[in-house]
Amino acid sequence: GGTITSIGEKAFFDCKSLMFFSFPPGLTVIDREAFTGCESLSGATLPVSLTTVGTAAFRDCRTLSSVIINNAPVTIHEAAFAGCTGMEELSLGSQALSLGPHAFARCALVRQIRIPASVQVVHSTSFTACASLDHLEVAPENSAFVEIDGVLFGRQPFRLMTYPSGRAAPAYVLPEGTTAIESFAFNQNPHLVSVSLPESVVHLNSPAFSECSALAMLTIPDSVTVLNSWTVSTCINLTHITIGAGVTSFYPSVVYASPNLRHAYFRGDQPGIEGDLSFFRPFGQSPVTIYHLPGSLGWENNRFGWYNRSLWMPRIADESGPPGFQEDAFGFTIAYAAGQTVVVEASIPGRDPLNWERLATLEIGPDGSLDFRDSQAKNHATRLYRVRAE
Repeated sequence: GGTITSIGEKAFFDCKSLMFFSFPPGLTVIDREAFTGCESLSGATLPVSLTTVGTAAFRDCRTLSSVIINNAPVTIHEAAFAGCTGMEELSLGSQALSLGPHAFARCALVRQIRIPASVQVVHSTSFTACASLDHLEVAPENSAFVEIDGVLFGRQPFRLMTYPSGRAAPAYVLPEGTTAIESFAFNQNPHLVSVSLPESVVHLNSPAFSECSALAMLTIPDSVTVLNSWTVSTCINLTHITIGAGVTSFYPSVVYASPNLRHAYFRGDQPGIEGDLSFFRPFGQSPVTIYHLPGSLGWENNRFGWYNRSLWMPRIADESGPPGFQEDAFGFTIAYAAGQTVVVEASIPGRDPLNWERLATLEIGPDGSLDFRDSQAKNHATRLYRVRAE
């Protein structure tokens, strides 16, 4: 007739027919794997006395639709509720303390989660691969974490912790002042096509971008000095990556298992190479072409061996549409390294030699492009254009 204070390790492990369980008042510990694999368990309302939910305690309880923590000062350990794919409701109460790695990973139906002021530890993978999660809310009084537009950041230092996997926006711009992106911060988001990183970012923890299937291009800012292995992993539609001028140490496996990568643009001098160059080759396909800017140093040493190399020159881009007239001006988009100066020149065909007239000297925008418009084009039957680096 005594009070139950602990549910032991694997006490109900793999009890597939267990549908209901009443967690008694006074319970303080649910030990590791206590309810792992209880596929019929429908809900868990946990008492205020609870202090510990052990590793994988409720892992793969697939029909567990709700978890209510009644203001318990609880520490939730690694993978405690991972794989609870039927979970739709999660309440952490007002006294929870810590959320371990993968604590709620792969909880596919949870759409919103509120982190109370009491939580002082959240791992960047605590909510990873939650396919429907589109918003993380943080109590304003929380001293360790903050939410900006539904994205979770750590306060000291100011770093991106978790970008929700279910957030449907095609583009994301990190706020100025962000210093780091934590491991798996961008994980299994099928919507993101582009991510813009400010110059305040100095650390990319591997893998910062993992299984983001729509991600097509990525620019590493000049403020980053080291690119470690697997910084970008299994982003199957990534075709272009731009490496900032500050990178001095480069691991070729920085881009791993991304088979459509074709172009790597280096803004600075040739970095030191760490590790096996073969990792930089898309599996079963042609290797990446490496581009470097005119005037950058060290490339004559060819540390990239047998990879195709080429000077990085400005080009007229057609990704956003072909050149043409818009509102009485002929225009096109120029793609090149951000901050570089380009010259646009024009000539009339049929002359030998061609007489090139300088139309504009322009600086490429921070996104690596600019739109050029020639309002005088309508005064010429035919006009040739060229773009060159200054």
